[in-house]
Amino acid sequence: MGKYTHLFTPLKIGPVTVKNRLGFAPCCPTWYDNSMNQVFTDQATYYYAERAKGGLGLIIIGAAAVSKSSNYFPIPLTQLYDDQNIIPLSRVANEVHKYGTKLFIQLWHGGLRAAPDYRQNTIYGDSSVEMAAVAPSQLSQVEIPGVVSKALSIEEIEAIVEDFGVAAERAQKGGLDGCEIHAAHGYLPWQFMSPLHNKRTDKYGGSMENRARFLIESLQSIRKRVGNGFAVGFRISSDSLFPGDLMVDDVKEIVKYVDSQANVDFVDVSIATYHSIPMMIAPMGLTEPGYEGPYTAKVKANIDKPVFAVGSVTNPQIAEKMIAERQGDLILMARQLFADAEFARKAEEGKEDDIRTCVRANYCWTRVTKGVKVECIQNAAVGREKEWGVGTLTAAQVKKKVVVIGGGPGGLEAARTAAERGHEVVLYEKQPKVGGRVLYEAKLPTRKEMIGVSDWLERQARAQRVKIVTGAEITPANLQPILSKEGAEAVVVATGSSGARDGFNGVFGKEIPGWQQSSVRTFEDVMDGKLNGSGKVIILDDVGDERGILSAYMLGSKGRDVKFLTRWAMVAPLTNNLLDLPTHYKHLYGCENVSVHTLTFIKSIGENVATLFNVVNGREWVEEGVGAVVLITMFKSNNELYPLAKAQVKESYLIGDASAPRTIHEAVLEGHRAARAI
Repeated sequence: MGKYTHLFTPLKIGPVTVKNRLGFAPCCPTWYDNSMNQVFTDQATYYYAERAKGGLGLIIIGAAAVSKSSNYFPIPLTQLYDDQNIIPLSRVANEVHKYGTKLFIQLWHGGLRAAPDYRQNTIYGDSSVEMAAVAPSQLSQVEIPGVVSKALSIEEIEAIVEDFGVAAERAQKGGLDGCEIHAAHGYLPWQFMSPLHNKRTDKYGGSMENRARFLIESLQSIRKRVGNGFAVGFRISSDSLFPGDLMVDDVKEIVKYVDSQANVDFVDVSIATYHSIPMMIAPMGLTEPGYEGPYTAKVKANIDKPVFAVGSVTNPQIAEKMIAERQGDLILMARQLFADAEFARKAEEGKEDDIRTCVRANYCWTRVTKGVKVECIQNAAVGREKEWGVGTLTAAQVKKKVVVIGGGPGGLEAARTAAERGHEVVLYEKQPKVGGRVLYEAKLPTRKEMIGVSDWLERQARAQRVKIVTGAEITPANLQPILSKEGAEAVVVATGSSGARDGFNGVFGKEIPGWQQSSVRTFEDVMDGKLNGSGKVIILDDVGDERGILSAYMLGSKGRDVKFLTRWAMVAPLTNNLLDLPTHYKHLYGCENVSVHTLTFIKSIGENVATLFNVVNGREWVEEGVGAVVLITMFKSNNELYPLAKAQVKESYLIGDASAPRTIHEAVLEGHRAARAI
């Protein structure tokens, strides 16, 4: 038990006993053969087994649709509305059970949360499927413009209630240990419970008891089908965090009443709905890890059944504290177990420093919203567990001397993985500290957690005895003698990218006239404090990620007069699916020193002036008194060393931004892949 007096004790959940208090939270599974039938592939088995192998007590498979009317294409979910997944689920259950881990599944109907257009896809091939989103009442959706639901009839409600029971029975046939109804986050059961969504005047609307009827009947339908040997519960948000919707006192009352009528085995407590979705999957800088605990504690105090808690739990100390303070009986994690599937084992063995901490970059969530497989910004093994999972890294047959040039996330991943395989590795980094682009991004407002990416990689590289040489720039002039001195048998070029100082962009297909002016700066210059001391600052962002918008906010909050320009119709579009955008907008539009100009670009730059134009109507105007122009139009690969290295050392690899500027995920993935190939 060691330092954790609660985490590694068993917990009885109705008929099921789990070995410890750590679990994999229900989240969107993406491991199926196609998005139309949603049948699990073998990859699902490897994915869930990896987390069971990591020492968890419980895994909950997320969001299995119980009815065809609940499909939410292109969001990648699975389904239990027919028998196709019984055998695939049995394979998952068999593997998970090998490690002493229990397996539940979440039963889901999205109701209003649907994308009906996708049901008309030509490959769907089911002419009987409901072509409208369904809900207790006719409502419009928050997240997708133009989606308006139809109100369910009594007969349709009764059919969905039955669907929940039949879906649970299928899960039981697949060898699972329990299930929960997803009644949180604004999905169909929540829509019935919420006065914001439910405007009915029949037995399913009006009073709290009537609004809870759908959930109660669905739970009773499940129990009737599966009996008492199968754990049954439900997930609910502790608070909607939105005026007019259910608040924590309402939820406390509902939970107590539902249990009195349905006699559940557990309650799984989350937070928020689609009206407040950033709090549901909190990005870095919005909340502190463990932020949901105090809300969950209020619900837990009102029920005597086991309560599952969640909320950006990123280390075992937080999980232990939440249980000790009665904020939950079992702690669920999703993103943290993408980052490190071995979280539980490492905690139990006292190897906390080896845990790769989730930095809440929400790269995983952007993947889900695109309808593709879940991946992690810093763990390349997610979705590749069969090939790259725990225990698959083998010792190199021939040990080599490897030189890695560049100490960003890609270079560090290559170095630590190659060293773990037995190679002798030396890494050269021109800056005083390794980290590459992570060091810049971590300086931005709200982004300090990002430093966790490079901190973990550096610790692991040093633990594998990688020789790290900082403050040593390799250039075309000294590359040959350095590779010769090191006796390099393999080289990884991970030299990253730099902001295009000339403002090269997709509007003109060339540089911006006047870019040679002394007032012109790049993103890196801003982060290094290399701006002129007076005059307004114009920031031109054509990249659309957090670097432009947060640079503007950072400078504006320090008193600089900032004009933020972008040719896009919205600011920082790439941050929208990261769930950062509401916070970024709050900062940007709340800063009196920053003015925002969309659909705007720079035509030319002069001495203390810049000519701007509207990209739609072509209208031009001149800004005077300009002290600095920051061009964030694109990033260019720093790859001049690669052909020289390749000419000298045949086994040379070009990875990450040095190959093409992308996200940290691609850099880590390519670094890992190169290290496995050496």
